Amino acid sequence: MKTLLSSALLLVLACAALPVPAAAQSVSPDDLAGRLRVVDLDHELVQDLARRHDLSALELLAANWGLELFEPQTRTGVVMPTANLLPDAAREGIVVNRAEYRLYYFKEGRLVLTAPIAIGEESHETPLGTATVLRKKAGPTWFPTASTRSDFPDLPDAVPPGPNNPLGSHALYLDWPTYLIHGAIDEYAIGRRLTRGCVRLYEEDITRLFEVVPVGTPVTIIDQPVKLGWHEQELFLEAYPDFEQLEELRTSFSFTAKPPEHLEARITAMAGERAKDVDWGAVQAILQRRSGMPVQITAPRTHPVNITDPGVGF
Repeated sequence: MKTLLSSALLLVLACAALPVPAAAQSVSPDDLAGRLRVVDLDHELVQDLARRHDLSALELLAANWGLELFEPQTRTGVVMPTANLLPDAAREGIVVNRAEYRLYYFKEGRLVLTAPIAIGEESHETPLGTATVLRKKAGPTWFPTASTRSDFPDLPDAVPPGPNNPLGSHALYLDWPTYLIHGAIDEYAIGRRLTRGCVRLYEEDITRLFEVVPVGTPVTIIDQPVKLGWHEQELFLEAYPDFEQLEELRTSFSFTAKPPEHLEARITAMAGERAKDVDWGAVQAILQRRSGMPVQITAPRTHPVNITDPGVGF
């Protein structure tokens, strides 16, 4: 089992050791966004390293078992999961994938930015479906809802803009009443289910999103824990831990594998004529390990595709 669980990560790192042709360093018009990075952790908190690479701390832990959350650490060869397969949704406007705790913003079919997020807790789930950005506000005032006030009766009627405002510095208001996309004054919330249904971003990410998203932008919220996509004519698979596994990861720095879903039909359909080249052993390992990183599943030994950035030095 240990060999099986580690094989997906070994596939990624084996590709990282290969020389990268110049053409592979440019952005490809396909299903892969970004590139993995491998860096060293030098007497630093995981949260600080994660935020510097625009990741959540739990994303980093999922990709690198054994890292702790609250103690400065030193470790070489830490993999940054900074490559993502694009979700299976229309590439227009804001797309939120709850299962990977990540937001994507597309304009005219092109990915403009992606960022880690916090989503609604179990009793106040961020709803699935489609919405629209109704208005935007820099320096928003927070008005607690009736539900929030019922749970926390000592809250004031309104919280003005400032460092104690839970909406952060910027907010996008949706045509779903009480649901917003906004900043987070608590960076440890990112990557977790800690909101009452809103979508939160790091302050630097909500600032960037606020600047480029116009009123009227469509918002699509989906839940895709497993994604498939093509890059350089090869098929990749990406799988994320579920809520229980993330909770285990937070306390134990690894998580218990669960039986993988039966995705043979979906993968075979996606692979099409390349179905004969699918490495089903790699598929099983990816679905059990759930590192949150894209891993090649067609012909990985005969045509390994490097998706690691060779020039990262921070």
